Amino acid sequence: MLRNADFFVKPRHDLRTKSATGGLITLIAGSVAGLLFLAQMYTQIMGTTQHSLYLSESRPIPMLGTFDPFTTRLYDIKGKMTMKLHITFPHMECNNMEIRLNGAALKDADFDFKAQKGRRRMAKVRPNAVDLKEAGFDPTKHKTGCTIKATLRVPVVAGHVSITMSQIAWSRTVQQLMMQAQMGLNMNNNDPLTRNANNMTHYIHSVQFGKRFPLAKDDPLQHRAHVIENKMGGIALENIQVKLVPTFYSGLFSSKKTYQQSVVSHTVQPEHMVTQGVALLPGLAMSYDLTPLAVRHEIGRDNIFAFLSSLMSIVGGAFVTVSLFTGLLVHSAAAVAKKVD
Repeated sequence: MLRNADFFVKPRHDLRTKSATGGLITLIAGSVAGLLFLAQMYTQIMGTTQHSLYLSESRPIPMLGTFDPFTTRLYDIKGKMTMKLHITFPHMECNNMEIRLNGAALKDADFDFKAQKGRRRMAKVRPNAVDLKEAGFDPTKHKTGCTIKATLRVPVVAGHVSITMSQIAWSRTVQQLMMQAQMGLNMNNNDPLTRNANNMTHYIHSVQFGKRFPLAKDDPLQHRAHVIENKMGGIALENIQVKLVPTFYSGLFSSKKTYQQSVVSHTVQPEHMVTQGVALLPGLAMSYDLTPLAVRHEIGRDNIFAFLSSLMSIVGGAFVTVSLFTGLLVHSAAAVAKKVD
């Protein structure tokens, strides 16, 4: 009964003929099938990537009450994201700098190690050798500057952070500039000890919102130098606008919510700040906002049954395709030879 149902007819070994052409065909088919098998295995192991757009999640965020940017309590971190800052001002002294978050100046207690209960969430210190080297200065010769490091938790809404000259230092500088202008003195300061005292040149080591997108090739807010040179000793304001794109990254073994960044910037020169009364102070001002569209980046594998079906199709299809192609060539050559004879 089972023998009658056998559709795979097997010829006798003494009736089969082996040739070099058949061996070549088998070798080609086996090589093609092997390469396709390895490619399929690589795709299955590494996974495939899919991108999609969707509206970002809407959530109510209470804006009333006391806002603590340093809180890490679980019941108070919903609707917030982490913002990490690491910026060096090579020419400014720390006592002449102030940091504002959404218009509110951070107090001196925020920089105190004891007030932070042993956890350094914000520091305003003299730059170390590594920071100066990254900023392009020789640490053996350059002994001034201010490095600001902070880890804040901010609401997932539009916001603004600024690291600028303090109001007292700016008022003192404006009085000096106006006095020089009224007396007709040269605005260029050639004294090597004081010409860079108010220079707002800065180096952004890193500014990170939330978790970093693992596939980002270029971060516009990392290792970014902004050199300011003008006749007023480097007094200027760099205004940076950051657009954050919420991105949900789902890998083979983990998933997380990240943010991609798009950055544009422009510099406000001191002439406009003094004569037109710009409200912002010299330094660095950064505003950020979130786009309503979010990106979903997913890496996954095919179903195991689809994978096995592909493997069987590859192995069988390679041999069938090669045999059909070679058979066509053999019969064509035989037909041509018959006509020639």
